Amino acid sequence: MRHHKELGFTFLETIISLTVVTILLTLSIPTIEMMKSSGYYEELAAFQFFTFIEDEMNVSTKLLISKEKIVITDLNNRNIEIEKYRDNIRRRVDAQGHELLIHDIKAVSFTEAEGNLKIQLTTKNRGDYYKTIPLPVHM
Repeated sequence: MRHHKELGFTFLETIISLTVVTILLTLSIPTIEMMKSSGYYEELAAFQFFTFIEDEMNVSTKLLISKEKIVITDLNNRNIEIEKYRDNIRRRVDAQGHELLIHDIKAVSFTEAEGNLKIQLTTKNRGDYYKTIPLPVHM
C-alpha cells in the first residue's frame, strides 16, 4: 500500500479561515470610516497641540500667560511665543519666523488658575477642546 501526502487545505481549514477574515473585516470597516472623518483628525490635532504645550512648559524656566498668548523662556534663554495668528496657532522663537502648530482655529484662550494653565480651544468646525495643565513646580 502506498502512502502519499496531499498538498492543499482541507474544506474545514478553508471555512475557518474565511470566517476569521469575515469577522476581521466586519470589525475594521467602521474603524476605518471613523478615521476618515474630519472630527477624528481635529481631535487628534487638538490633543497633539496640548501635548506640545505641556512638553514646552516642562522644560521652561519662566512662563508668562496672557489671554491670547503664552511666552515660555526655555533652558537656552530663548523666548518662545505661542499665540493665535489668523486662523492658526503659531510658535515663534525670539520673535522670528513662525511654525504652525494647529490650523482652522476660531478662538483660543489661556488662563492661569490655582497653579494650572487652562486652555480652551474652539475650532471652525465648532469643536471645543479643553485642557488643564499643572504649572511646573519651578514656576
